[in-house]
Amino acid sequence: MPKTKKGILIETDKATKIYLLTFKDKENFIIKDLDDNSLFIEEAKLDWVKEKVLEFKNKYSYEKPQVGNQK
Repeated sequence: MPKTKKGILIETDKATKIYLLTFKDKENFIIKDLDDNSLFIEEAKLDWVKEKVLEFKNKYSYEKPQVGNQK
């Protein structure tokens, strides 16, 4: 008999997925690693994952400063 588990499918870029995988053993939130850009995670951990993704994006994103009066 197949086992079923309720979860959430998240799709992200490869770098963010690799970052999330660093928490795999500690947090045990990944149900299935599907492909290069997709994870099936526990629904109860969604807010935690969103927080970690936001931390990652804030730490490693760069926005080019605007010069002058560009519109």
